[in-house]
Amino acid sequence: MRPVLHPIHVVAPKPSRGSDGDAPLRVQTDPDELILVNMDAAAMHGSGAAGLVEPRSEAQLGAWLRDNPNDPILVQGALTSLTGGATPQRDIVVSTRRMTSLQVDPDGRTATCGAGVVLATLQAELAEHGLWYPPAPTHDGATIGGNVATNAAGAATFKYGSTRDWVTRMRMMLRNGDVIEVRRGHLQVAGGDVVRVLGSRTFEFVVPSYRTPDVRKISAGYYVRSPMDLIDLLVGAEGTLGIVTEVELRVDVKPQVVTGLVFFGDVEKAIAFVLEMRRASLEARQVGAQAGLDARSIEFFDRRCLSLLRDTGKLSECGVNVPDGAKACLLFELEVPPHTRSEDLIDDLARASEGRGGSDMAARLMGLLGSFGVLETCELAMPDQVRRQRQLSSVREAIPLGLSEWLKQQKKRDPAVHKVGGDMIVPMDRFEMMLARYYEAFGARGVDVAVFGHISDGNVHPNGLPTSGAQVELAKEALLELAREAKRLGGSPLSEHGVGRHPLKRMMLEAFWGKEAIAEMKAIKRAFDPGWTLNRGVLFDPGGVEPEMEQDR
Repeated sequence: MRPVLHPIHVVAPKPSRGSDGDAPLRVQTDPDELILVNMDAAAMHGSGAAGLVEPRSEAQLGAWLRDNPNDPILVQGALTSLTGGATPQRDIVVSTRRMTSLQVDPDGRTATCGAGVVLATLQAELAEHGLWYPPAPTHDGATIGGNVATNAAGAATFKYGSTRDWVTRMRMMLRNGDVIEVRRGHLQVAGGDVVRVLGSRTFEFVVPSYRTPDVRKISAGYYVRSPMDLIDLLVGAEGTLGIVTEVELRVDVKPQVVTGLVFFGDVEKAIAFVLEMRRASLEARQVGAQAGLDARSIEFFDRRCLSLLRDTGKLSECGVNVPDGAKACLLFELEVPPHTRSEDLIDDLARASEGRGGSDMAARLMGLLGSFGVLETCELAMPDQVRRQRQLSSVREAIPLGLSEWLKQQKKRDPAVHKVGGDMIVPMDRFEMMLARYYEAFGARGVDVAVFGHISDGNVHPNGLPTSGAQVELAKEALLELAREAKRLGGSPLSEHGVGRHPLKRMMLEAFWGKEAIAEMKAIKRAFDPGWTLNRGVLFDPGGVEPEMEQDR
């Protein structure tokens, strides 16, 4: 059977709306400018940027790319990458931070964003129309282009999925300055199909034959299902195939939320609670019940995380008291019907807790808390208690900062110490088994570990706490062992941060997929970027000297 051939025609680049937006780009080489783009949030040491360009439009960027066909370039957004994917290695940095066009269509519930639009700006604009963008990650300083490049996901993935699920159209500039525009629903492909890009350089690539695991979120190389929309392969490609310039996103009506923080003296009970809350939420959504229990996110942090938070003073700062004997904590967000008044909700919950009736949501929540014996250790912040909701949420957000501070103290004693953390996901029915493996793998090597993350998705972050360079190497061994275990259990060792230029994550990618699948990915890369000058070393080992890892977070 002959393969199916799908043609894509390049489109004209968009000019700038400004008077000077399409003037020739000038490569900045001022050391004071370059030092600002020399390291992303992973704090991996690179050899620095060779230059910096900041295009305002596709036309401006395309002209520069055509005039500089052999220069190695690295695309940057807000430098929030946790994988070294935005740390230059003598590349010319192409920053998208000036590509900030933003249009919201409240009636169609879409937002069209330049790649450099940051999440905080998008959410603020949407809020004026009573809307929001659900799959946004925790850090709202990240750019839309970066989110699309890594298929970023946040706490609400359990209900809303990842970035890929919300992208309806994207424009991507190829390394030769051509632009392609792909819209969801316009081009379905299957493994073995051939896609031909017709432009100033015509090329073809074959849709890979492997299949990405069916987990809630994944950022592990090129995504493939069969059949699928071509746009899904481009989302999550980490800038290795082209430069995302514009994205059209679905958005939704912003819901009201109840935030809860609850402590458990037993980790197994905490997991059982999560499973019950998930089950009730999925049942309510399946029947379309507006009044049922509707958890959009559940976050987990273990005893070691609580210890770190206590040591940094974050718990007292947020007015949170940890019960004696607490070994696990859950932070959850429940959506309630629009226009629900907090005082009515409080009365509803009180009636349910006293057995005097109440709504289905209240009865289920109070019944769940009561059956697990944690009613007294749970605090609920109502929709109008925005400040308290932020305080409770900041407890979770403080964990990476607490880990970073702890590691800094260890680094004073041994400069070889740095963070060794994972980003793994498994199907939820195997999560309890995987959680036990996190502790076993590190414990067998004598390395302490702290585990936290998005338990409602089966995705948490095991973070080794090494006290010496020798323990760093042991922690890496543990993570590689756990990467194989995640694959065995039907999950992935790379869930939401991507691979970037991180040597350990590249090893996980290769071990996860195997040589044949990696070869299929590299064939696509070679078709799009035959000179391998775009985001060199991201996803795939470029050969030569690896960057030195100092400390990530």
